[in-house]
Amino acid sequence: CDIVFGSRALDRSLIGSRQPWRREQGGKVFNALVRLTTGLPFSDTQCGFKAFRMEAARPIIEQAQIDGFGFDVELLFLARRAGLRMLEVPVRWDHNEGSKVRIVRDSLRMFSEVMSLRKRVPRTADRTVPAGAAR
Repeated sequence: CDIVFGSRALDRSLIGSRQPWRREQGGKVFNALVRLTTGLPFSDTQCGFKAFRMEAARPIIEQAQIDGFGFDVELLFLARRAGLRMLEVPVRWDHNEGSKVRIVRDSLRMFSEVMSLRKRVPRTADRTVPAGAAR
């Protein structure tokens, strides 16, 4: 694979301490909107655990323009468009009480970033590896 990234949604039994209910539900809604607007088939684009094969990923990293929480979606979207092989894997995860995320403000900004991405970059045929599958 060219990109492997962690998902809290694939196996919720691996979550140690959970996020507050509102934030967890907001994440589910955001990821549903991401799937709807971008066609990305993934369960959790915002987990933060990502590993790249740099020779494959460098061109998409250089193309990326979003400087906010939406950058995860942009990288995955550009990678899909470039035909990179991606794999979403379950990860052990614990909520950090010191998180600076503000659910309403940051959710609106993230959605705006995703919509700007959709306007800027057209969708292409799905070349991703489904969750849990290897290529």
